[in-house]
Amino acid sequence: MFKFTLINVYSAEYVIKNMRIKHILPAFIIFLLTSSSLIRAQDNLTSVNYENSGCTKQALEDIIKAINQYRADSKNWNSSVTQAEFTLGGVPEEEKGIIELSINKSLMTSANETAKRFANGTYPQWDHLINGEGPTMRAIRSGWMPTMNKIFNANEEPVFTMVTENLWEGTSRYQWRDVLNAWKNSPGHNTTLLSRGAVSIGCGCADTKDQQESYWVLLVEMEDSMTESDAVMEQYFKEGIFYKRKNGVKRSDLSKIKAVDAYEFIEDGLDKIRDAGK
Repeated sequence: MFKFTLINVYSAEYVIKNMRIKHILPAFIIFLLTSSSLIRAQDNLTSVNYENSGCTKQALEDIIKAINQYRADSKNWNSSVTQAEFTLGGVPEEEKGIIELSINKSLMTSANETAKRFANGTYPQWDHLINGEGPTMRAIRSGWMPTMNKIFNANEEPVFTMVTENLWEGTSRYQWRDVLNAWKNSPGHNTTLLSRGAVSIGCGCADTKDQQESYWVLLVEMEDSMTESDAVMEQYFKEGIFYKRKNGVKRSDLSKIKAVDAYEFIEDGLDKIRDAGK
């Protein structure tokens, strides 16, 4: 009998027949990060294909295409799913879902790496927070570069984009459509799929050595997400360490201008994150 489980950065836990869905509500505040390195799906997908597995290069291409089609269909925005972020940033209601998510090379790399580490048991637990770090920090270590937030003013959070993550684990013979349908039918995961603060996307999957189980990881870069622990944010995510005000920008003006116009990254801050993981 097939089985699968899901987890997302929201909350609650259910058991439905042979399916276990677990959500984790954010117990902390998180920021989002963006990348300017975008590619077509086939340029950075895993080349490994398994005869009986749903985890293939073509499957990753297909699931990302299907997510964008799902976002483009206006009827999907009329669901009862709570979309708290729709009230943020002053974005007009009619603009939600109009942006097609570009495939991000670094997010593809990070998603595939995370899936492989889940599958081979490298990571100590199947969760979003691993060794105190969430998907944003893992993406930075994989070369992903955040960008300053275009939605919020410079005195608001998040200052820059961050990464939200959907996870799925189950019998390897499940296909990408099964994974996507499971995410659609789970309120927290569906919120990630339909977020109008989304900027770019990456997806990865990996099978266990015996090819009996598959792990799927979806990473979505957003301007309105929170994903890292307080300890990580205290170390990296504050002005003067990770980003700085541009020359000529006064602190008194931050409530009047967007973060993208007020701040710039301190490159050494990103380097410190990457170096710490070596």
